[in-house]
Amino acid sequence: MVTTTRRSVLDQARAAVAPLLAALAGKPEVEAVVLLSSICGDLGGRRFDEWSDIDVAVYLDTPVPAELWRSDPRETADALASDLPDWLPDFSFWIESEYGPVEVNLHQSLMEYELDPRTVWPESRCEAYASRPEIVHDRRGLLARLIEEKLRDRWTRLQRRAATLAARLQWDIDVLPERQLRRGRTQDAHAVLTAAVDELVELLYIAAGRFPPARKWRMGELATLDLLDDADRAALDDAVRCTGSAEDARRRFGLLADLYARLRPGLGIPADAYDHYNREYSPSRQLRRRTEGGQLAPLFVGVRKPVLDRRDRFNAEKVLQEGAHLEAVLHAAGSRRRSHRQ
Repeated sequence: MVTTTRRSVLDQARAAVAPLLAALAGKPEVEAVVLLSSICGDLGGRRFDEWSDIDVAVYLDTPVPAELWRSDPRETADALASDLPDWLPDFSFWIESEYGPVEVNLHQSLMEYELDPRTVWPESRCEAYASRPEIVHDRRGLLARLIEEKLRDRWTRLQRRAATLAARLQWDIDVLPERQLRRGRTQDAHAVLTAAVDELVELLYIAAGRFPPARKWRMGELATLDLLDDADRAALDDAVRCTGSAEDARRRFGLLADLYARLRPGLGIPADAYDHYNREYSPSRQLRRRTEGGQLAPLFVGVRKPVLDRRDRFNAEKVLQEGAHLEAVLHAAGSRRRSHRQ
């Protein structure tokens, strides 16, 4: 293993990849070339080392007929295979640097396909392009335009993702681990709690207005968000540790529940995030944002569970009583409104 400073490794890696960047930029079929991720800007000084790979993206100007657009870019690329340049390499390959071989990941895209408004970037791609990529070549300025267009609705996307995570956390912290323990499924309880840690960390990045980085960086870079004090970070670190016992699952549950209770108001998460998601963001759970019960009320009295810790069959009778009372109130209110309209 070569021992050297991160900065010198970064400089050597950039020198090693420079001929490849120049060769790509010189190809007549290439519209744009961009460096991504750890090799760029301030990220390079913080992340890049001799174990890092180099991410490069190349955009081709190959025409994409409208009828060949598919939501899966693989299908569109397959349909245009005969039009793609023969020199395109594998996604992953190695080049030589002063400190040894370094892996290059060459992300390959069709510019016309990416510019199509029907093409939506996943969050991982948004994060890569929101983290100050380094544009090496942009023949007609289309890459700069593309990045601006794909990130234009970033705040809306982040809000939707935050709502999804908060709804999951309400179950993955407060409900599912205890249910799995009651079922005797201790390892499943731990799996849910581990997922809850991931969801909470992702939510912290979103609350800071950022797309979360790759998982390998998330825990180590939480300090850059200034959202956790020393006690919060210690509780999170303790919640990550796992011995696999039922007793330890309840310990982890307690740590996460207390931590999330402290953080939730400051993150702007409503008390019943699950209900909020169902009403405001879910694409398939309920069509009306506000419901009144109505004709079907007798069939689902007790479905509403306003007290979260009663979401299990051990408290079903109390939940049914509260649900019946609530539905009766809603039904009466609806009757009064209908009478008034008549």
